[in-house]
Amino acid sequence: MEDSFFAPVIEPKTAEEAKPQRMIGDADGNWRPADNATVVWARAVIETESEADIDSVVSTFTTHFTSGRLKNIRYKLYALRHEKRLYIEAEEKAEEKYKTGIQPGIGIEFTEANARPLYNIEGFLFQAKSLLDIMSLVLKEKISGFRVESFGKSKNEKGQDLAGEKIIKELKRLQGKIEFQELIGYVKSHQSWLTELVMQRDSVAHTCSIKALWFVESLYMGGDQLEVQYPHMPNNERVKAYLIKTEQKIHAFVKSFLEIACRIS
Repeated sequence: MEDSFFAPVIEPKTAEEAKPQRMIGDADGNWRPADNATVVWARAVIETESEADIDSVVSTFTTHFTSGRLKNIRYKLYALRHEKRLYIEAEEKAEEKYKTGIQPGIGIEFTEANARPLYNIEGFLFQAKSLLDIMSLVLKEKISGFRVESFGKSKNEKGQDLAGEKIIKELKRLQGKIEFQELIGYVKSHQSWLTELVMQRDSVAHTCSIKALWFVESLYMGGDQLEVQYPHMPNNERVKAYLIKTEQKIHAFVKSFLEIACRIS
């Protein structure tokens, strides 16, 4: 297999087309045309898409956190949106196929083996967990001596294994400003669904069942209709509903988390 190939070069037909087409980007997101003698490392993708609900999560915090950190958060939010959309498109396409009519076998319960939607579910959950980890890095940036770099699970004083507990323990250890207590209370109030999110990620990544995550044709014993179950998460919630709900929760959680963190000086 070859390591490279040659792409044909198209000569510009107009002065506008002759302008430099390569752009150089710096760490602060500033872009300029590259001149002929410049060899640079640049990001692979120049962001062109913009969605107001995502941008609003980070747009008010530009003076409180580094631009690189906010760009990482924005990137993860867009990655979540991308994986959610790809999954929903795949589910709707499969649903339409079923609704045109199928020919089931008598006495058979059937599930089509389709790994592609699973990639999007995994991608969504992994991006969500990665975004939560960035929240711990936000605190490391704002709080001197903060050592936690993960939003992973840890046991609380009752022996419960909960997401965000590492952050809570670290804030208690530092015993600092009033915002620390506010953050502790805020994370605790969301630990239930955050822990479920991390557990879902672990379940899908390590013990996933394709049957549980794609359409299941019920046992067919005859008749002019066949019940087909929508894809469900390991917690038995419909996948589409879970992705939509969780994206909304993450938007609200991240924005409020940043609002508290930005008041730490």
